[in-house]
Parts: sequence; C-alpha cells; structure tokens
Amino acid sequence: MTKREYKPTKRYKCQEEVRTCPPSSLFLLAIPLMLILWMTFGSMGTLVLRDPFTGDLLWMGTVRQGEDIQVCYTHSVERTEVCEIYEIGKGELLLMEEHFKSLGAGLPASAPHPFERMKDGYRYYDMNISFPNVIYRTGASLAEHQLVYRGKRIPFLEFSEPGGAVELSIQRISPFHYLYWRCKANESRSFE
Repeated sequence: MTKREYKPTKRYKCQEEVRTCPPSSLFLLAIPLMLILWMTFGSMGTLVLRDPFTGDLLWMGTVRQGEDIQVCYTHSVERTEVCEIYEIGKGELLLMEEHFKSLGAGLPASAPHPFERMKDGYRYYDMNISFPNVIYRTGASLAEHQLVYRGKRIPFLEFSEPGGAVELSIQRISPFHYLYWRCKANESRSFE
C-alpha cells in the first residue's frame, strides 16, 4: 500500500487570522461616545430666568446669538403696553428697541437714540445697550409682564409670584445641565 500524502483543499490560518471589527461597528460605537461627550462638555446658549434673591430657577429656554426676545407690560400710569426688545448677545442681553403707545409720565420724551412715531405709537431704536442681566418685578394685576419667546407670550405669573423679582440672563450651559434643570424645575410648567 502506498502512502498517500494528505493535502488539504482549504487552508486554515487560525493563528494568522486577525479579527477586526467592520468599520460600521466602529461607527456605531463612536456615536454614543460622541453624544456623551457633547452632553457633558458641549455648551448651548440659554435664556435663564431666576429669582435674584433665592437663585431659584423660574424658567429657561434655548437661544441663539442674534435672536430677539421681548418683555412686554402695561405701563402703570398710562395703562398702555410697553415692549422692550432685546437681542441675544454673547453672554449678554442687548436692549435694541423700546415700543410704547403714548407719551406720558414715566415714558421717555427724549433720549440719545433714534426716535420714530409709528402708526400705533412710538419707538426708540438702535439703542444697543448691553446688560449682563435684567431684573423685572412681576406685576400683580395691572402690569401683566410677559416674556415673548419665539413668538409665544408667556406671562410672568406662570413662573413668578405677584411682586416677585425675575432676573433674565444669558448663560452657556451643557446639554446635560439643561436637561437636568428642566427636570428639576416644576414638571407641570411648560418651558418651551
């Protein structure tokens, strides 16, 4: 009987074979890692309303630089609406315009800013006055202070007691802190 030499038809390289993850698997692993890093170390512009005496968070919403917000209220003497328009700056609020319906006690009659009479009242514009924060007192019934945020009017009385103080400021916070603060605040309150 002749000895037959065994020759495998398929060559196995168990020790030489290198197992690698397909690129799609690495990509799928990178997504959660990037999300965690962004949530922890990223930052987003946020309009923060607090009680200046207690530091309690009253309201918050995301903002972009150049975006406008307004604070509108009824003037106590003239009993007409006044709106102050702020532009979101880099960590600041810029008072850009002031609209009011009539001239009278407590309303500007002259100022170093351009002034214009409009169909429904008066307007100061190109004011560009920078504030790190702005504090208002919540009117009990007459003033009816309202924050105008992305076209929606939000009465101060939804998050502040009559006569309470409300401080508006712009802060850069991480998305994680933003979500934490939103959850920590009264859950029945609608932020946006």
